[in-house]
Amino acid sequence: MTFMTVKTLRPLVCGVGLALVLVACGSDKSALELTEITKRLGQRAMNDKAAVAASQQAVLQVSRADVEAAGVPLLRVRIEGTGAMSTLAEVDRQGAYSTYMTGDGIALLFRGGVLVGTRGLGVDLMGLSSPGLAAAIKAGKSTRAYRYLDGDEQLATVEMSCLVTSSAHGPVTILDRSYGVTQVKEWCQGEALDGKKLAFENFYWVESGSGKVRQSRQFISEKFGRAEIEVLNHR
Repeated sequence: MTFMTVKTLRPLVCGVGLALVLVACGSDKSALELTEITKRLGQRAMNDKAAVAASQQAVLQVSRADVEAAGVPLLRVRIEGTGAMSTLAEVDRQGAYSTYMTGDGIALLFRGGVLVGTRGLGVDLMGLSSPGLAAAIKAGKSTRAYRYLDGDEQLATVEMSCLVTSSAHGPVTILDRSYGVTQVKEWCQGEALDGKKLAFENFYWVESGSGKVRQSRQFISEKFGRAEIEVLNHR
């Protein structure tokens, strides 16, 4: 499967006047510099099954020193549906929205730590409408609208009703650094695009005090399942 590169992805997104900005709309030189940073940290295409073993080995070798030396916010992500892993660098931040990208041109978009879009996976989450995590926790429930392209290249929506709970949790450790967290669980059910029943659980480990999501497991699609996400460092 062929993936979009940083160079081809940038003009595609920069011409779209939406809040779902996927990459910074600046010079190609900046994009190429970010690409080199992520490649040096062992990037592999996240849905290339032939590269799964190599991607896991390379990403797991990334150290705290590597992360601090990179100079940009980084994530470590594993895709459940393929087992592939990658390290992603932040390439854009606008208000509550932030975009992280691999050296292969795969992008994940977040709003306040919640995954709301992907690009470059082949079968992408085009967008997600949902209340913020804090509001969902307070209400104890939420409605999530996942948007995908159907067979006719038209946007189709999967509506999910979710129950949201939070509970005490022991510290989580990411690259030799521990964080005191609360665990938030979303149990969601609804109908997939083909009309079959769909259910999944999202998990967020939210740092006590700062409210930052340090680790999470978030649904992308039926094909890819969930993304297991670790925040290696913050801005």
